[in-house]
Amino acid sequence: MRGDRTVPSTLRGLLIGGAAAGGALVPEGVERGYPIALTYGLTEAGSQVATAPPALVAEKPGTVGLPLDVVEVRIQDDGEILVRGPTVSPGATNTEGWLATGDVGRLDDDGHLWISGRISDRIVTGGVTVDPRSVELVLEELPGVSAAAVAGLPDDDWGETVVALVVSEPDTDADPEELIGRARERLSASELPRRVEFIDALPVNANGKIDRAAVRAAFSGASLA
Repeated sequence: MRGDRTVPSTLRGLLIGGAAAGGALVPEGVERGYPIALTYGLTEAGSQVATAPPALVAEKPGTVGLPLDVVEVRIQDDGEILVRGPTVSPGATNTEGWLATGDVGRLDDDGHLWISGRISDRIVTGGVTVDPRSVELVLEELPGVSAAAVAGLPDDDWGETVVALVVSEPDTDADPEELIGRARERLSASELPRRVEFIDALPVNANGKIDRAAVRAAFSGASLA
């Protein structure tokens, strides 16, 4: 969707799912006229829980839309998404039929679902819980940033500190201190990355999702291989 390619006249839709689309990919695609739909699901729930059609993606960038008619979605006090319905594998649910997804999100006033990350990815620094995806979204909106991956690095004083791997846009200066300075204007002291490293491509796992263990390894001196 990037570059100077034109939108094929026969293209009816692009469905993006499996992992969050990073950076400006979706906004840029929508602006250029690509009919992008965003979906959220997991294997235990028939691979689809909610889907945002192209019109909604253009209206509310970031939402994955309304839950399917046959699916119930509930948000726990800690932000975890629970799912129930006939598409959910009964072996993965509690006694009331709810599947704990391990994902964090919210439902807005219109019932649209928003995904912010994984509970296991949360960073606790100085007693404050930080959602890495929220930090990544801020970093990816900064000029010159193509994509970002955030993780918590063990710290004797704070428990964890926030660190970030960043992929820069072509032909831009990669200056970690300058990036941290710009991010300081939009992030709280707890959310602000203490260290930033630039990299050619973000480390991902076999499912194409950010490998946060590899992000931590990049700052601890371990190999990313």
